[in-house]
Formats: sequence, C-alpha cells, structure tokens
Amino acid sequence: MAVNPLIRQFGLKDLLTREAEKPPEVQDITDTIVETALTSHVRLAWQRNKLAKVLIDQKMLECLRARRGQFSAAQVAQMQASNGGMNMVWVDLTETKCRAASAWIREIVLPVGEQPWGVDPTPLPDLPKELKNGVINKALTQAQAVMTQAQQAGGGVMSKDEFRSLASELGDKLRDEAEKAYAKVAEKRAERMERVIADRLVQGNYQEAMDGFVEDFVTYPAAILKGPIYQRHKRAISAALFKTDEPA
Repeated sequence: MAVNPLIRQFGLKDLLTREAEKPPEVQDITDTIVETALTSHVRLAWQRNKLAKVLIDQKMLECLRARRGQFSAAQVAQMQASNGGMNMVWVDLTETKCRAASAWIREIVLPVGEQPWGVDPTPLPDLPKELKNGVINKALTQAQAVMTQAQQAGGGVMSKDEFRSLASELGDKLRDEAEKAYAKVAEKRAERMERVIADRLVQGNYQEAMDGFVEDFVTYPAAILKGPIYQRHKRAISAALFKTDEPA
C-alpha cells in the first residue's frame, strides 16, 4: 500500500512527546482592553491640555509683542503680501497705555516713602474673661463698701434694688476704664504687629514681587502674585539636649 508523502506520520514516541508538552496559555484580552482604554484616555487628556497650553502661550506672545511693538512672523508675511512689500508702521499705543496704567497702580500699591496698609485695633475691644470677672468682683466690693459706709452714717439699710443699681453703675464705670486701658494696649500691639509685617515683607522681597506683578498685570490678561514660600533648613542640634542623668 502506497503512503501519501504529504501526510505526516507519528510514532508512539512522537505522540507521547507531543502530549507531554504544555498547551499554550490562552491570553486574557481583558487586561489588554483596559490598558488600551486607559492609554487612550491619558493620551487624549494630554493632547487636550497641550492644545489649551498652546492657545494660552499664543495669547501671551501676542500681548508681549504688542507691548514691545513687534509684529509676528505670520503678520509680517501677510502684510508684505497684501501691500506689495512696502514699509510697515507700528503705532505703539499699547506701550503708552501700559506705562500709564502701571504708574497709576504703583501710586496706590507702592507709594514712595510710605506703606499702603496699616493695622488698627477694633474700636470696641473685647475684654478677656478674667478681666470681666475682675470688673464684676471689684464693682461688688465697692458697692458693699458704699453700703457699709451708708449704714455707719445712719442712712439705713440699702434695699436689693438699690444695691443692684449701685453695683451696675459702678460696674459700667469700671468697665469703661478697663476698655480705655485695654484699647491703649491694643494700639501698642497693633504698632508692633505693623513692624513685624513690614519686616517680613522686606525679607520676602515684597517690593520686587509686587513690581513684577504690576508689569504682568498691565501686559497680560492675568497676573499672579505667588507667596509666601516656606522653606525647611537643616540645623545642628546641640548634643546637650540629649544628655540624661542616667548612668551609661
């Protein structure tokens, strides 16, 4: 019987070897689908944000060119094509308006020789609880002393309403005196706080930052004044802080 040479023949050993081989694993396409969807979302978000940034950059470049009195390359090519390559004239009105606006704003936020801000205490200071209790106790003590003096002078015994009215009158007087004294203390605290704020503004280069902010504000559609910025610095800790009285 003739054997077809196109038909592959296996012996017993070949069959056993093929059966012993591990079948190929079926790849789960779920992870591939999730990864593809996530990649597509990230790529789309990146392209969208990049386009938004490009539009903002173009707008800011237009504002900067207008401030400097310059045409863009596209504008130059368009005007040269439209007027036959004749000389182009730029009327620099933007720079004039920006300088005027900058001077007006600086006159308000950066006046020469003075500061445009201040710290004032509240007109009616809120007395601390301890001071309020002290005023009440002192008013009662003074009212009792007046009542005792009246009895010793033969004025008779003071009624509860009279005593309450006297204590209230003395309390109002003492409270007014306490508020005046506390207002003076608040004024001194406000003056000290002004000096602290002014010192921190100098250390933080507020003058230079505000000057740059004003220039950006009159040039671009928006401006940002960033700060304060806190920084951490390494400091050497004295070994005496770790000394103990316990024996080693």
